[in-house]
Amino acid sequence: MNLALPIAKLEAWIEETLRASGAPGGAVLLERNGEPLLARGFGHRDAEASLPAEVDTVFGVGSITKSFTALAILLLEEDGKLSTTDAVTSHLPDLRLPGSAEATITLHHLLTHTAGLPPLPSRHYAWLSQDDLEPFERERLARLAPRPPIRSFDELIAFLGDHAFELHAAPGAQFSYSNEGYNLLGAIVERGSGQTFPEFVRERILAPCGMTRSSLDLRFTLSLPNVTRLYVREGGEVVASTNWFNPVCWAAAGGLRSTAPDLARFFRMLAGGGLIGGVRVAAPETIARMTTAHAPSWNGSCYGYGVTRSDLHGHVLVQHGGGHKGVAAMAGCAQADGLVCVVLTNFGEAPPSKIWAGCMRTALGLPLGPLFEAPEPIILPAEALRSFVGVYRSSEGADLEVSVDEGGALVVSGGGLSGPAQPIADDAIRYTVAGETVTVRFFRLAGDGFSHAFTGGRLVKRATAPAPAG
Repeated sequence: MNLALPIAKLEAWIEETLRASGAPGGAVLLERNGEPLLARGFGHRDAEASLPAEVDTVFGVGSITKSFTALAILLLEEDGKLSTTDAVTSHLPDLRLPGSAEATITLHHLLTHTAGLPPLPSRHYAWLSQDDLEPFERERLARLAPRPPIRSFDELIAFLGDHAFELHAAPGAQFSYSNEGYNLLGAIVERGSGQTFPEFVRERILAPCGMTRSSLDLRFTLSLPNVTRLYVREGGEVVASTNWFNPVCWAAAGGLRSTAPDLARFFRMLAGGGLIGGVRVAAPETIARMTTAHAPSWNGSCYGYGVTRSDLHGHVLVQHGGGHKGVAAMAGCAQADGLVCVVLTNFGEAPPSKIWAGCMRTALGLPLGPLFEAPEPIILPAEALRSFVGVYRSSEGADLEVSVDEGGALVVSGGGLSGPAQPIADDAIRYTVAGETVTVRFFRLAGDGFSHAFTGGRLVKRATAPAPAG
């Protein structure tokens, strides 16, 4: 067994990494050729009741759900009910988008996050649909411009037609991660199959894969034993939440709850070309298309259909992460090496990608380190540094401000945090937050100056221009 680090030391590193992040608990499964190298829970699924997290504990998986949504679309293509080259409006004729773009956006564009959709505020109006919101959640959502909650895929489609926005680029031109795009795919699954999205995913993916503790139905999840509580940071303290993020119209973008062994079965199925335990879930050609590098995304990686494809020292990795309230997760495989790894946590500020990279690197005989190694900083003249300056505002709520301090150094602020940044190219900077290095790349999509920042996988439009020099 070629491990760069003994399993006991890897476990100790995971424990310390979770503890340092403030995460109450998590579960990690690392396997080679179906045999576990590491499979255990860390910390607590319920800290208040002193209940330990276990490898079989159910956690939210956030946007790892998109892997299931993409496969659902491809299974409908296998059934002859659609094609990824179809215009989205051929399946959603009531969808209205800016200009004539709706006629040119295809299912392929939605699957690869290249439709040109900017980050939009629909998540917040979808969240308003929940009757069990906590007081602090109601307080935050009360700041939104008044409009009815979004309670269904149909109401999301109506929202997109009523909400004023522009595409940031022509369909197919630029990658920009879009939750709305994947929820539209969920609507297409429902209309194409005649089933609800959760029913189709359960029948065609979860059940054939043997994922018995996974569901898009929160009622089913809460009926199971050994389900985590969710934790959030309020007033500087990590506290338990009383509810789950569970809007109906967000199911296709991030509604799945699962366990580490269940998700390992899904990625083992992908690595097996659609076959697991003698059960054929999808055709080999379908899985090959899903895991093909279709669109350059970030850090040298590419997006396929619901998965990211990247290279780690010659090893091809297929993975996806996810996070929202009380959820931070990462799962994927290295097919040629027979490796599958799943990291699930119950705290949105936990670093699952750091832990996942550490596990995969250890199993591949590589030293601990990040999945993507940031380039070394470079020196740029003051004028070039000032070209980054501005506020980049996302309608999803994640703002990024870049400034230059009195000493001429770059500073990045966002999410209540502020820290130094360094240029790594004439169009990119990096900074460190929560122990992880973040790269921001800047784009000129309108005029001569930088118009957008690419951060968190999204193109975020500049809201303010840099101040005049001098």
